[in-house]
Amino acid sequence: MSDKLIPAKRRGVVSAPERLPLDTLEHARRSLARVIKAYYSNKIDESVYRGVVYGMTALLAYFKAGIELEELKQVEDRLSELEKREGNDE
Repeated sequence: MSDKLIPAKRRGVVSAPERLPLDTLEHARRSLARVIKAYYSNKIDESVYRGVVYGMTALLAYFKAGIELEELKQVEDRLSELEKREGNDE
């Protein structure tokens, strides 16, 4: 993936890149890194930077919830397995 930013065209405001892959946690991490680099090199406006970071914070909450649900399911599966074993031992 290239670090080159392609600004979106919006009323003369330099904005975030048009393509920020966010489908996985790793892609979101890399996209956020691109946005931060662009902000610190003055390629995007501060308001755009703040908006993108705010949106990515919300996205992170969804990723976190998904990971927690997966972990909870794993714990429940392990508990069910232990209960089955305990029932067979009696």
